[in-house]
Amino acid sequence: MRCALSALALLAVSGCAFQPGGAADGFGGDVDAAVASEDAPGTTTTTDARAIDAPAVPVDAAPEEGVIRAMPLGAAPDLDGMATELAGSPRYVLDLASAANADLVAGYTPSMTAGLRAGYDATHVHLFFDVAEAKPHQSDSTNTWDNDAITFYVDGAGDRAGAYGADDHEVIIDYRPVYGIYPSTNGADPVIDAVRLPTTEGFTVEVRIPRASIGDGNATRFGFAWGVFDDDDGGAYDGYGLWWARQAPRCATCCTAETRAQAWCDTTLLGILEFN
Repeated sequence: MRCALSALALLAVSGCAFQPGGAADGFGGDVDAAVASEDAPGTTTTTDARAIDAPAVPVDAAPEEGVIRAMPLGAAPDLDGMATELAGSPRYVLDLASAANADLVAGYTPSMTAGLRAGYDATHVHLFFDVAEAKPHQSDSTNTWDNDAITFYVDGAGDRAGAYGADDHEVIIDYRPVYGIYPSTNGADPVIDAVRLPTTEGFTVEVRIPRASIGDGNATRFGFAWGVFDDDDGGAYDGYGLWWARQAPRCATCCTAETRAQAWCDTTLLGILEFN
């Protein structure tokens, strides 16, 4: 089971930006700040739904045994929930109907698809998720994973050895938007700046992570996986799945609280993110 969450905060803007402990750098001025926590979850609504700023017919990257290629960026992207600066990066596609290591409750019809683009510059890794779903967005639960959400997993050392060490983390960002980094007692957390933006098809999440906060700060290739949670009717999630799950011997002692190996407790499932 997951441990307690980190402290959380958000900015209520047209695209919601948030980071632990306060407003994201570079935001403020003409926006109103609000705080949300797992003990007293808040719901932020916005009215300016915008379509994803990406090519009308995105070019989907061919699968390559679990490798996500982050493309070099000429300039640091604006953290605005738009795909502008990452639009030329390969888009990796996930459909819950065919997701890896899927966990679908009885009677659930998969209704969520998502894409990921990745890039990097001299100081940061940038991730852009676009999510589309047929159902209304759910954000009623205290647990991040019981709402509509994106998740990603980082193994800074890239060893994918099984048990979570100080360099291993799961990040979940839900629709409220609130995020958690798990386990909360596990080494130094990666630093997360992010924006959630509603779109005509669903929502986007744009994430910026300082490279210095991943492993020893020098990695250009590290363990990585990503997936989604879908909640169609409130309460607990109805569907969960990964873009890809590594075929490898599992850690026999890592996921004893689960019915099978899961990426949040066994890093042998992770793929790779590498700088192209």
